[in-house]
Amino acid sequence: MREPFWKRTISSPYGERVLPGSTRRQFHLGIDYRVPQGSAVRAPLAGVVTDRRYSPANGNTVTVDHGNGWKTKYFHLLDPALVKERTKVAEGQVIGLVGETGTSAVGPHLHFETWHEGRHRDPAEFLSQIDGHK
Repeated sequence: MREPFWKRTISSPYGERVLPGSTRRQFHLGIDYRVPQGSAVRAPLAGVVTDRRYSPANGNTVTVDHGNGWKTKYFHLLDPALVKERTKVAEGQVIGLVGETGTSAVGPHLHFETWHEGRHRDPAEFLSQIDGHK
């Protein structure tokens, strides 16, 4: 998939939502994109991989620091071994493949979060600052 993930269908937006598979409400810290399993996830901007791990809830995850206080996080990846911690990534570089690792009640998708100076922010705010993403 050459098309950027953020141009794909949003299956769950940022903000208050009903937790999939329940009636409980929660604040969703990111945006879920409906993307076929195995699709390439490309960095929207250059940066440095600051974290790569597995967690039972989020599955395989990658965090990229883009500078100026901005970090992006990618959850439910098939395998985060495509990038290593403390390595630079270029804009458009593949950093992972879409999967459904961790807690994923909706099938394969990419959960994408943005953080600015330690606080979660609406990913649309981050993407709107990138030339050509408006």
